[in-house]
Amino acid sequence: MLTVKSDLIISYLQRIDKTLLIVGSETCMICKKLKPQLHDIQDKYPDITFVFMEGNKYTESSDYLDITHFPTLIYFEGVVEKNRMIGSDINKIIKLWK
Repeated sequence: MLTVKSDLIISYLQRIDKTLLIVGSETCMICKKLKPQLHDIQDKYPDITFVFMEGNKYTESSDYLDITHFPTLIYFEGVVEKNRMIGSDINKIIKLWK
């Protein structure tokens, strides 16, 4: 899983065909429990790049993406948002790109 290291999320999305963006917080207990589960499933979907963004740290990107809760997961194809959800249900997360 990649980690966003700047507040320019669009630059990440422009370089990747398919992205599952996970916007969370290091202090969010649900986010902490979700990360290992995502690590477990990302190998099953090698065409999708999993990217974690610290929402409290990168507030401009969070505002741009209209993030209101953690964790928020957004599936992108290029820079186009295709689907989003709030929460940590793995079965629902997988449905974001199916």
